[in-house]
Amino acid sequence: MLIPYALQENADGSISFTTCHAVRYTTEFRDASHHFDDEFVKNAGVAEFSFGPDEGYTPGPYDPRVELTLIYLAQTYFVNSGDLLLYVCESLDGRHKARHRVFARWFNQYASGQYDKIDFELTDAETSMLVSVVLPTRHPYRLHYQNVLEETFDFYTGLK
Repeated sequence: MLIPYALQENADGSISFTTCHAVRYTTEFRDASHHFDDEFVKNAGVAEFSFGPDEGYTPGPYDPRVELTLIYLAQTYFVNSGDLLLYVCESLDGRHKARHRVFARWFNQYASGQYDKIDFELTDAETSMLVSVVLPTRHPYRLHYQNVLEETFDFYTGLK
């Protein structure tokens, strides 16, 4: 049976782990409430989830414990910290669509009906940004959150 990697909390609040291939990953949950005007959503706990190998490290071969560790961290966020989790697919290297597919696969594999994922694409003349928002399926304010998310992303899309 596979288990997540041991976690190390860093002084800046990020969390790191080192794989069996000696690749060190760091994850962060950054406050993302500034993206929203709705005070109820702001106070509910909104974070942007990011992760990747540390500078100077190259991802090794496929390692299922990496995804288990990341899923564990996301689930822990919902239990301890907030209601909404944003994952923005990094687009600087042009691999954002591949990242989006991997995240969707992980979500479909592990959500178990406990979470919903709403996908948005923000585009302008030069870039495309893919964002997934994860929220608990049975949250009492789920519909309110969804409406605010749609309004917010419609606003950002209209800025192009």
